[in-house]
Amino acid sequence: MATSRGLGETLDSIELVQRDDQDGNGGTGSYGGVGDDRISQNTVVDNANATDGNEDNSLLEKDQDQQASQPAQPRANIGSAIIWMAVNTLATIAIVFTNKAIFSFRPLKLVQLTFAAFHFFVTWLTLYILSRPSYALFPPRRTATKEIIPISIAMSLNVILPNLSLAYSSVTFYQVARILLTPVVALMNYVLYKETLPRNAILSLIPACVGVGTVSYYDSLPTGDEKVKATSVLGVIFAFTGIFASSLYTVWISSYRRKLQMTSMQLLYNQAPVSAFLLLYVIPFVDIFPNWNEVPVVRHICVSD
Repeated sequence: MATSRGLGETLDSIELVQRDDQDGNGGTGSYGGVGDDRISQNTVVDNANATDGNEDNSLLEKDQDQQASQPAQPRANIGSAIIWMAVNTLATIAIVFTNKAIFSFRPLKLVQLTFAAFHFFVTWLTLYILSRPSYALFPPRRTATKEIIPISIAMSLNVILPNLSLAYSSVTFYQVARILLTPVVALMNYVLYKETLPRNAILSLIPACVGVGTVSYYDSLPTGDEKVKATSVLGVIFAFTGIFASSLYTVWISSYRRKLQMTSMQLLYNQAPVSAFLLLYVIPFVDIFPNWNEVPVVRHICVSD
């Protein structure tokens, strides 16, 4: 009996231990499930925070890229402006020396109006081609001829008088005299439209005027050296009348653009043929044509350029 009782107690104790183990495993499993749920929730929250952080970083990087790209645009504009200034300077120098080579040949000095009319025709033809749909550089606009006759006459004088000055003066004097365009334009703007310049800008123009006067005096003095070609009195007269005509033309361009609501190319597209047509009435009475067979080939090349 003792043995059977001891065996029964032993079996009971084993069952109790097994139940405790089962209960323990069951409790642990339930708490583990709750823990897994909390861990998963924390993981979702962390992932959401990480996503927000990534979006903030991407936005910050975009802002930094935009800020870094903004200074590049002004630099590009400055570089482009410098390039076009250099191109304009070189083109101006080439035109001046080409014209000097043409008009240094005496027979060609007397066909100034013909050269101007040819220049205006080529200008109009070029603008006509550029305005066609295949290029469409600018939309052509027409205006009444009587509206642009005054500025067309000024345009003709703007070309003819400086060329006459270049024909009867040195390149140095011609270029220095053109400096007076700035003060004369400022004076015309004040007289015609009451537009003024800052005081410091006006003071800075005084040395330029003094310098032009000094060069005009000394460059027009006779010299004993035949290799040095001084500026003649006629060259000085043509230079200053040409400065007046060029200044008036410069002032009128702005006024006519506002008045006719045109761009520079549209205005020039209307001016050029009118200027050429007006010169045709004067050429037979003024120009003296040379024998073209006696003109050197180099001069023909310069004229075609």
